Amino acid sequence: MRKKALNHSGQANRRAFAALLAVCRRLPFEPHDIARQLDARGHYELSLDKEFPFNVRLFHFSPKHYTPIWNWHERLELTMPLDGPLHMRMGELRVELAAGDLVVVDNLKLHNVEDFPGLNTRAVVMSFMPEFVYSPGSPACDYTYLLPFYTKREGHAHVLRGTDDLAAPIYQAVTELLQRYFDSGETHFQSG
Repeated sequence: MRKKALNHSGQANRRAFAALLAVCRRLPFEPHDIARQLDARGHYELSLDKEFPFNVRLFHFSPKHYTPIWNWHERLELTMPLDGPLHMRMGELRVELAAGDLVVVDNLKLHNVEDFPGLNTRAVVMSFMPEFVYSPGSPACDYTYLLPFYTKREGHAHVLRGTDDLAAPIYQAVTELLQRYFDSGETHFQSG
C-alpha cells in the first residue's frame, strides 16, 4: 500500500512539474548578470516596491552567463532550478540541487552559484521582504510561513526535493504565481 502511495505521489510531482515547465517555456529568462547590483561588500541591492515587497526573477545560469561573485541581502529568497542541477554555496555549506528542488537561501550569509562542468539551467528566484508575509495586523499563524527562513541549523539547508510529497502542491503554486506575475495584460497582478 505504501509503495502505491509513493508511486501516486511521484506521478503527481511529475505532472505538476511538467505544467510548471510548460509555463516557463513561454517566459523570458535572462543571463544571471547581477554584478551592477552589488556594492563593494557584496550586498545585492534589488529595489522592491514598499507596497508589494515581492519580486520574481528568471535567470539562465551557464558558465559564460552568470555572476560568480559572493553576495548577500536582507530580503528572503527561494531558488528553484528547472532544467538541470545547480550547485550553491551558502557560507561553508555546499548544496547540490536537482531540477525541481527548492532551496531556502541563507540570505544573510555570503552565497553564490558555483560553476561546474555542464552548468546550464534556468532557475526561478523569488525574493520578498518578511513583511510581505507577516506584518502588523496579520494573523499570528502567518508567521509560520517564515519559520524556514529563521530556523536555520548550521550545516543544514532547507531544501524541498522534487521527490518529496509536498512537491506537487509547491509546483502548482509556483506555476500559478508565474502565470499571474508575468501576465502583462493583468492590470492588478498583485491581487492574483
